[in-house]
Amino acid sequence: MRATCPMMAQDYRTASRLIRKADGVLSDVHFPFSLINDVESGQDYSEPTACGITIALECQAEKIPFVLCTDGWHHGNKAQWVFETCKIAGWDIEEGNLSPEMVEDKDSNPYADTYLKPWIPALHVLLAKMQKEN
Repeated sequence: MRATCPMMAQDYRTASRLIRKADGVLSDVHFPFSLINDVESGQDYSEPTACGITIALECQAEKIPFVLCTDGWHHGNKAQWVFETCKIAGWDIEEGNLSPEMVEDKDSNPYADTYLKPWIPALHVLLAKMQKEN
């Protein structure tokens, strides 16, 4: 596997521009569409929303390995619809699967969202997926 140069995006607009340059993508499920307000409409897009799903769809279309990372249980309030979307798209959720597309915080209370995200396990899953595809 060749050396990987990490890139970071804090919003969807930036992430979407970087995808085609990426060998793999590790994305939060919820993050802002844009950190810059739309001057013409006065719209504020800085609140976190499920932009990670769109990033995942873009990665899938470009055949770029990706892993979504979330801070809750996949049947929690914020993530149930994400879980359903993953199933429809044919993506795996980490429940004993070797190559999941979404890694979650399994140690959290299943009925409450937490603020800890399992970034290190998600990175390990992404690196394994990238190595598998090379």
